[in-house]
Amino acid sequence: MAKFLIPVAAGAVVALGQAPFGLFWLAIPALAFVLAAGGQLESRRAAGWFGWRVGLGVGLVTFVWIVEPFLVNAARDGWLAPFALFAMSSGMGLFWALGFWMARHVGAAGRIATVLAIPAYLALAEVLRSYAFSGFPWALTAYLWIDTPVYQAAAFLGPHGLTLATLMLSGALGYGAVHRRFMPVAVCGLVFVGAYGFGLWQLGRPIPEHPTEPRIARLIQPNASQKQKWDPAFMPLFFERQLELTAAPGDAPVDLVIWPEVAVPFLLNDKSAPFERISTAAKGAPVVLGAQRLEQAGGELRAFNSLAVISPAGQVTQIYDKHHLVPFGEYIPGRRFFDRVGVSALTAKYGTGYT
Repeated sequence: MAKFLIPVAAGAVVALGQAPFGLFWLAIPALAFVLAAGGQLESRRAAGWFGWRVGLGVGLVTFVWIVEPFLVNAARDGWLAPFALFAMSSGMGLFWALGFWMARHVGAAGRIATVLAIPAYLALAEVLRSYAFSGFPWALTAYLWIDTPVYQAAAFLGPHGLTLATLMLSGALGYGAVHRRFMPVAVCGLVFVGAYGFGLWQLGRPIPEHPTEPRIARLIQPNASQKQKWDPAFMPLFFERQLELTAAPGDAPVDLVIWPEVAVPFLLNDKSAPFERISTAAKGAPVVLGAQRLEQAGGELRAFNSLAVISPAGQVTQIYDKHHLVPFGEYIPGRRFFDRVGVSALTAKYGTGYT
């Protein structure tokens, strides 16, 4: 059991570098341990199995947010939460397994595996995860740095380049620590200090003046919990609160007002929708808001999570339908099976989930 749990626990510590924890100083040593341990494995099966357990641990921490939609109606849906979390985390584990398996498949071992092969294939696996099956770019390794100046390097390397650099440096740190080699550890320390210092310099640079007149956007948030959002007793309260925030006086005229995702209790294509009240509150500024809309297609009623632009005249002028949906919250993977047992998408108000 301990042999199974140690990689899972290590993956969980790696995940503590992600939001909302931001504990990179714990995550990087854990990542170094994972890479050093993976570099010593002698078979593809052992490497893949080890990687899956690490990825499972990463997922159990970084995907814990998936539990919340099941708690909106805990009596009905709460029992599904652990299964959804395990399923998502297992999927994450498959990509970690692929990275470790491929490194061993090409015959890499020891220092080459720890510092180069495993980091390279893990980085490629994260690229694959970001784009395959519509993409799931949550919890990339580069995001360990988001709350630090080091993440400024992503402006030059991109998130996947920073992922590769982080993995390679962590591998070097792990190799140096295990084999008591001072040079790799010292190099990692110097690179970290250099990246941190560069990030501080970059963040401290003055913002260049823009040649045109500044534009002011007002973002509003009514602080509506998911449990109250569709409660008939609270829906009018949240709508009125958003109108008040939109109309609130400011230091200068507002050029654009932005409401949250699915911000209103009425349908976007409802002819009686009070868009005129929204445009009046905006005092001549266009409003971008999130709303649900329904569409009849081929005898099936489909729901969409949409973004709309409301003109100063109170008219819907542009619509964008969200296509990259959150699993379980906005759509149900394996919908046909879950339809049979009466489980619908947990935050979608209409139908069995968004299209």
